[in-house]
Formats: sequence, structure tokens, C-alpha cells
Amino acid sequence: MENKEQTTTFDYSYSAKKQQEIEQLKEKYMPYSHQDSVLEQMKELDRQAEKAASAQPILLGAIGCVLLGLGMCGTMAFTSKILFVLGIIVGVLGIGLVGVAYPLYLKKIKEERERIAPQILELAERTEKE
Repeated sequence: MENKEQTTTFDYSYSAKKQQEIEQLKEKYMPYSHQDSVLEQMKELDRQAEKAASAQPILLGAIGCVLLGLGMCGTMAFTSKILFVLGIIVGVLGIGLVGVAYPLYLKKIKEERERIAPQILELAERTEKE
């Protein structure tokens, strides 16, 4: 019988970026401790409240900006007095809408936080008891 030597080689390549991606994926599927998951639930509820509260004011502000731009164009481009006055009116309306957007956001965020307050407080109590 012949003795054949088997040669095995070991190739190793390290990539920090790959390792980071692997760690991120691993963290997604690892079970959280109860306290971490409660904290994450509270953060997620807060993020949802802010997201829900910001949709309407952003839309209102964008519409206001467009109207303000149209009004400015109307005052600069049109030579007719009627269209000039109409441009001023549209521009002022746009300024009003932009000015109302932030107070509307404050009102909406307050409503959303009042809506989710019982859930947040319940989660906070659960965390304190442990």
C-alpha cells in the first residue's frame, strides 16, 4: 500500500464589512432581554406617533410653498392689474398655509402622544417593576 500524503490548505479571508453585516443580521434574530424589548417597543410607539403627526403638516406646508411660489410668479410675470392682485392673494394664502403647518404639527403630535400615552406608561411600569 502506498502512503499518499493529503495536503489540505486553509484559506482565510477577513472582511470587516462582511463581519459587520453578519453581526447586524445576527442581532435581528437574537432574542432580546425583556427590558430591551420593552424599551424598543416604547421607542417604536414614539416613532410611529411622530410619523403619523408629521404627514398632514408636511403636506400643508408643501401646498403653501407651491401657492407662495405661484403668487410670486403672478406678481412678477403678469402685467394685468387683476392678475397682479390675484398673485398677491394667492401668495398671502400660501404664506398663511406655511405659517399654519408648524402649529398644526404641534397639535397633531400632542394628540398622538395622548393617544399612545397609556401604552407607553404601561410599558414603563412593567420595566420599573422588574
